[in-house]
Amino acid sequence: MGRWLDSFGIIMNKSLDRIRKELDEFREKRNIVSEIVSNSITEEEDSVGREWWISHECFNNLENWDRDVVLDTYLPNVKLIPSSIGTSIYVECPFCKKIKNVTDFSNW
Repeated sequence: MGRWLDSFGIIMNKSLDRIRKELDEFREKRNIVSEIVSNSITEEEDSVGREWWISHECFNNLENWDRDVVLDTYLPNVKLIPSSIGTSIYVECPFCKKIKNVTDFSNW
C-alpha cells in the first residue's frame, strides 16, 4: 500500500487496487505521447510510443507506482533530439531508462 498526501497535506494510503485501476484507465488513453508534446507528434509516433509504454514491464509493475507521494502521472519521459533534417522522438521509461525511438521518418 502506498502513501500519499491529500489536499491538506495529510498522508493517505493508496491501495494497489487503486493503482491498478488508474493504470487500466491510463491504458485506454490514446494520446499519451502527444499529451506531453502536443504540436510535434504525429498520430503514428503517438501510437508507437503508446503501445511501447503500456506494454513495457516497468509500466505494468505495480510496485513501481507504489510510492510515498502521489506525483505519478503514469506518463513516460519524452526526449526530442533535433538534427539538421528533423527531430527524433524518444520515449523513455522513468524507472529503467530504456528508450524507444518512435520517430516517424516518413515526414522528414
